[in-house]
Amino acid sequence: MATVLFAGVLGFVALLSGNATTASAAGANQGQLVPENARRDLPVVTDGRVLAHAQVGDRIFVGGDFQQVELIDGTVITQPYLFAYDIDTGIVDPNFRPVIDGLIRTLEPAQDGSGLYVGGLFTRWDTSFPLRVAKLDALGTLDTAFTARASARVQAIAQSGDWVYLGGDFTDVSGVPVSGLVRVDRLTGAVDTSWTPSFVGSINGTQLVRTI
Repeated sequence: MATVLFAGVLGFVALLSGNATTASAAGANQGQLVPENARRDLPVVTDGRVLAHAQVGDRIFVGGDFQQVELIDGTVITQPYLFAYDIDTGIVDPNFRPVIDGLIRTLEPAQDGSGLYVGGLFTRWDTSFPLRVAKLDALGTLDTAFTARASARVQAIAQSGDWVYLGGDFTDVSGVPVSGLVRVDRLTGAVDTSWTPSFVGSINGTQLVRTI
């Protein structure tokens, strides 16, 4: 059965086909209705932008290009690009303080609830050096078994079954030449070289995939 994906390429919607099962339409960053009574016990980004958020268990991960976060008691902490808080209490996790050197653009929970896929511009994560894509476990620890490396920004991530789809403006992933869209093994990050998507209705030669 052919894969059917919808990928936003430079603001256009492109229909892609490949040789695998149909990709899930569900996404971590899809919006929900605002509750009738807005919560006031949540952390607030004080500078920059929130570009992505995702829930894993009872924790909300928030990513973007910000540098500081205001806690619910009014204290402002420096925590660039990514933080996590408890969905029930609004308390920022003091044990999740990753040192990252670039913005977080997309967050996608693993479908089995075991962790989180992260994409953006970062090239450092604490003392490790993942290139623009990483996988975390449910507590936010970097999964070193996932070794995908992108040559440029990862803009979008979506999982379907055993595969994780990466979109962005990269031209290779882990040394494999690609053009803005690739799929990798959900556990190892190994590139599936047998999957060769074809774009229909996109601009010829474009490489930036904005959404999947």
